[in-house]
Amino acid sequence: MNMQLNRGMAIRQALSAVLLSQLDLMESNIPGIRDDIDAEFLHDFRVASRRSRSLISGLKDALPVPVRELGREFFSWLSKQTSTLRDIDVFLLAFRQYRQLLPAGMYEQLMPLQSFLEQRRGTERTDLLSALDSDRFHNYVHDWREALQQQAREETGTAPVVGDAAGEAIWKAWKRMRKHGRRAAGAKSDEALHELRISGKKLRYLLEAFRTLYPARDVERAIRQLRKLQNVLGDIVDYQVQQEYLSHWQENFPGRRHRDVKAAMDYLGDIYAKREKATKKMFQRHFDAFVSAGNRELFRSLCNRTGR
Repeated sequence: MNMQLNRGMAIRQALSAVLLSQLDLMESNIPGIRDDIDAEFLHDFRVASRRSRSLISGLKDALPVPVRELGREFFSWLSKQTSTLRDIDVFLLAFRQYRQLLPAGMYEQLMPLQSFLEQRRGTERTDLLSALDSDRFHNYVHDWREALQQQAREETGTAPVVGDAAGEAIWKAWKRMRKHGRRAAGAKSDEALHELRISGKKLRYLLEAFRTLYPARDVERAIRQLRKLQNVLGDIVDYQVQQEYLSHWQENFPGRRHRDVKAAMDYLGDIYAKREKATKKMFQRHFDAFVSAGNRELFRSLCNRTGR
C-alpha cells in the first residue's frame, strides 16, 4: 500500500484514510472469495482486516473511543468468520509439498485426509458466504465506512500530526520487538517467539501504512531487514502449525482401518519437527542483525529519535 500522506496531516484524518483504503481492499476481494477463484482472495481479505485491527491498536489515541471500539468489534468478528477456512486452505495447499516429502507410494495414503478436508472446506465456505451476505456484515461495513468518513471530514484543530504520531508508534513497535526478541532468545517455550512474530507484524503494518512519510530508500531498507527476520519466524510457526494440524486431524481417522493415513501423517510430522528445530538455530543470527547498531540507527533516523 502506497497511499500518499503529508506529514502535517492530522493523525485522525491520515489513519481514517488508510483504514478506508483497507476497507476498499477487503471489499474488492469479496467477488473472488465468492467465485472461489483462488485462496489468495481470502488471504488478502484477512490481511487487510488484520492490518486495520493492528493499526487501530497501534494508534489507539488517534480515533475516538466509539469509533475505535466499533473497529475492534468488526474485525474481531471477521477473524472468527474467516480463520477456519483459511487454516484449511493452507493445509490443502501444503499437499503440493507432501508429494515431494513423502516416500513413493505413501502420498496416496493421504487421500482420505484430503477428501475429508475438502468436505470440511465446503462447509466452512458456505458458512463464510452466509456471513458475508448477512445484515450484520453489511451493517458493520456501512457503519465503519461512515464513521471513518466522518473522522476524515472533521476539523482537527490542534490534533497531533501524522508525522509525529506515526514516528512514535513505529519507534515503540521497534523497541517492543527488541524486548520480545531478547526474551525469545533465552526462552525454553515458544510463547516468546509467537509474541515476537506478532510484534513484527504490527511493526510491518505501521511501516507499510505510513511509508510515504519517509525517504523511500530508508523505509524500504527497514522493511527489508524486518522481512528477513519475519521469514525465519514465519517458517518456524508454519512448521509448528503443520505439526498441530497433522495431530489434530488424526482424531478424525480412528481405528486400524486408517492405519496407513495415520502413518503418513506421522511421517510428515517428524519432517516438520526436524525443520522447526533446524530453523530455530537460525533465529539468533537474524535477530542480532535486526537489532544491530546500523539497524537501530536506521529506525532512530526514521522516527526522529535520539538516545535509546
